[in-house]
Amino acid sequence: MKKISAFMCVSLLLLGACDKKETTEPKKQTEKQQESRTAKQTEKQQESHALKQKDVFAATRTALTAKTKMNIFLPTKIPLSNEKKVLSAYTEGQDKGYTVTFFESNSPLPVDSAALSDSNQAKQIAKLSVKKYETKEEAGKSLCSTFKLNPDYEKDVPSKDDPSAIDLGNGIKGFTEGAAGTMYLNFVKDHWAIFVKSPSTNKDDNISVAKSIVNQLEKEPLPTPNSYAVIEVDNRLKQNRVYWQNGDTLYGIETSGSIQDALTIAAHFESTSK
Repeated sequence: MKKISAFMCVSLLLLGACDKKETTEPKKQTEKQQESRTAKQTEKQQESHALKQKDVFAATRTALTAKTKMNIFLPTKIPLSNEKKVLSAYTEGQDKGYTVTFFESNSPLPVDSAALSDSNQAKQIAKLSVKKYETKEEAGKSLCSTFKLNPDYEKDVPSKDDPSAIDLGNGIKGFTEGAAGTMYLNFVKDHWAIFVKSPSTNKDDNISVAKSIVNQLEKEPLPTPNSYAVIEVDNRLKQNRVYWQNGDTLYGIETSGSIQDALTIAAHFESTSK
C-alpha cells in the first residue's frame, strides 16, 4: 500500500513538473514573438519617419531653388523629440546664401507654411545657414572672427605629457582657461576645433559634455574638413553651433537643445567637398 502511495506521489510530481514546463515554454515563445513584433514595428516606424523627412527635404530643396543661385546642400536627417513628431522647414534665400529653419510639430505642416511661426503649432529645433564669400580667404577670416579662432588651432593641442591636460578619452586631450566668470574647455579632434563654455560655477559640466562629444564623434564621425571647422557648446546661452568651411563657402548648424542633435545633423549632411 505504501509503495502504491509513493508511486502515486512521484507520478503527481512528474505530471506537475510537465505541466509547469509546458506552460513556461509557450510563455517564453510568446515573449519572443512579442519582442520580434515590437522590433519590426520600431523598424517600420523608423523607415516611415525617414521617408517623411525625405519628402520634407525634397520640398525644401524645391523652395530654395526659386530663392537662391547657389548649389543647395541639406541634411539628410534631423533628430526629433519623439517618433510622433513630424518635420517641417521654413526657407530663405539670397543670391549668395540661404537659411533653413527646421521645426517639429504634432501634425504635418507644409514647408514655408505661415503656421510655422505659431509656437502653439510648431517648435524650432535647428537652423542651417549657408553663405558664399568672394574668396576662400574671406570665408576663413569670417569664421575665425566669429569664433575668435586661432588659425593655427591645431598647434594649440596640449602634449600627452602636459600635466594640465584633461583626458577626454580615445586619446584626446583638452585644456581649460577662464575669463570673466566663464570657463572654457578646448580641444581638437579630426581637425575640428571644439569649445565647451559654461559659467565658472558649473565648470565641471564642461568635462562631461566634452567627453560626450568625443564619444559621439567616435560613433558618428563628421566629415574631415578641408579648412577651418568649429564645434561650440555654450552652456550659458544654451546654444550649440557647428560650422565648417569648404572653399569660399561657410556652412553652419545651430540648435538650442542637445549638442548631440547638432552633431547628428552635421554627420548626416550631403557632401560639400569641392
